[in-house]
Formats: sequence, structure tokens, C-alpha cells
Amino acid sequence: KLQTLPPISKTCTKPDDAVVPCPPPNLAQLCDKYNGGDFESCFQTCKPSVCCTHDSKRRSSPSCDTAVNCEHWIPCYIVWWKLSDTIGPATFLRMVQEDDFFNKDIQSIRDEYNDPQFTEFYEQWFNRFIDDDATDLDDGKFLNEELWVQYHNS
Repeated sequence: KLQTLPPISKTCTKPDDAVVPCPPPNLAQLCDKYNGGDFESCFQTCKPSVCCTHDSKRRSSPSCDTAVNCEHWIPCYIVWWKLSDTIGPATFLRMVQEDDFFNKDIQSIRDEYNDPQFTEFYEQWFNRFIDDDATDLDDGKFLNEELWVQYHNS
């Protein structure tokens, strides 16, 4: 159940939240495709909110989708949408886009993925589909539907 508190400002409900911080006040501008924003700036800024985008129970990618500050990260939707644009399994990212906003290429994603300072984000991103903590993921595992997160109406 989503917690509701009165917002401290338009961009923050709980400034001292250790799970999901408040976004910077200029987040909407950074992620605005039609008003000078760009993918790379939006992507780097939005990384702390990736846990808001899923409901995985996997310990290596814990969800925070009920955290009170998640709602303030809505401008990040354009990043999460693009990173979900795949050809086949979720690891087969399709980053090519023919407009000025999408200024990040797949090689830079690969480089970041192999950089230890970005491990936490990519663990969240690629493991968010799986609820099984015992599964080591590779491209073949993404093809196994039995390992996918099961959504249930409650």
C-alpha cells in the first residue's frame, strides 16, 4: 500500500528518506525531451529511483515502489521506457533512436555495466524481473518464462 504524506515541496515528500532520496528540483527539465533535456543527464540523475520501477522480491534488487518519494521521480519514465525497449530478452537493449534527446549509446551502457561504481544500479535493473534469489542471470535465463516475476491481482 502506498504511503501518503503531505509533500514538503513539489519535488519532495520526505527529505531524509534513506531508501529513495528526493530528486533534484530540476529533474523535470533534465528529462524533458521537448525542452532542452537529454537522455544521459536524465539517466544519470534518475538512477537512485530505479527501485521505484518494479516490485521484485529478489534481495539483490529490492523494490521500493511504495516509498513516499517515488512519485517525485515520475519524469524518469522516459528513461525507464527507453531502457525497456528491447529486441528479445531484457538484456538485449535497443538504444538507437533518431532524435537529439537520446544521446546515449549501447556501448556506454556496456562500459558502465562493467564498472564497479555502477553495479548497484545494473543489479537493480536486470534483476528486477526475477523473484528467485538463487538464479544467476544471463541472456539465456531471460528466455525462461518460469523465472519471470508473476503478477497477481490481490
